[in-house]
Amino acid sequence: MTQGAFEHYLLEGKSCDHSQEHWQYGGIVLDVMCGEFGEWIRGTFRADRVCIGYFESASKAAWINGSSVDDQVLQVYTEKCELACRLYPQTRWALIQVPRSCLEKHFREVVGNSARWPSLESGGVSLYSGAEGRVDVGVCFDLCTYLLGKGGDLADQGVSMLLAAISRAILGGKRQVSKDEGGRGSQALQKVKLAELYLAAHLAESYSSHEFARAVGLSERSLELQFKKIFGMSPKKWRQYMGLNIAHRRLGNAGVKPGVVAEIAASCGFSHPGRFSAVYREVFGELPLFTKNGERRGHSFSQQESIFKTFMH
Repeated sequence: MTQGAFEHYLLEGKSCDHSQEHWQYGGIVLDVMCGEFGEWIRGTFRADRVCIGYFESASKAAWINGSSVDDQVLQVYTEKCELACRLYPQTRWALIQVPRSCLEKHFREVVGNSARWPSLESGGVSLYSGAEGRVDVGVCFDLCTYLLGKGGDLADQGVSMLLAAISRAILGGKRQVSKDEGGRGSQALQKVKLAELYLAAHLAESYSSHEFARAVGLSERSLELQFKKIFGMSPKKWRQYMGLNIAHRRLGNAGVKPGVVAEIAASCGFSHPGRFSAVYREVFGELPLFTKNGERRGHSFSQQESIFKTFMH
């Protein structure tokens, strides 16, 4: 998920604590991220790298592009792959970015010169199950990051060992066909896009489940079930979180002027400023006025966004 164009939405804001670690060796990038909060991530990976990821310490299986993904699965994201991801709190996500040519070279060294890297053909997300292979990648990842700290030949050996472990895990794992096979043609991803567009365009209006369901081409019952599966909450609740995150970003850029909090709250679907302040504080740990004035207590989501921008660019 690193070094791409992504938007992050904070959910279930009990604590905004976040940790991230970063290593880079030549064109290879290794990252680990873990947050105490639930999160929705949307965006597109870079065009010149393949990203391999896996979970550790996941409180629940994540929802990724139409599939439920747990900590026994190795994830392979091809170049320009779109991502729609729902993470639960306390999910540790390790990600390895590798130039395509480098990855293919190591794969051929493991399985033979005539081999082709199988997951690069789909143009989307490929999932490889197999606990032993996934654990092997995790062990090699930890050893690789240790050797990167030593530098020199040890760093080169660590990277080669990790890429070989990835090749073995994919070669020996069972491929799960993600529902987004073919990338942008995914029905699940298309529904997510339609939902995002509709909600963004109608945030300031009264919510109608009937109109929302019709806009995304589902019955109201199906809409409710799909949102519970994807976002872990009802459409109306997700609309509230979406409005809160958009309001947070707007408040961070707003100048100090009378009525700006109420104005932004109304544009994001909150007609009552007092109610808006209460739910805003519950999620972000601060009152809207503090965000507007740049006075933040603890780890706010704006600080978190700054971390993510550094993390991804």
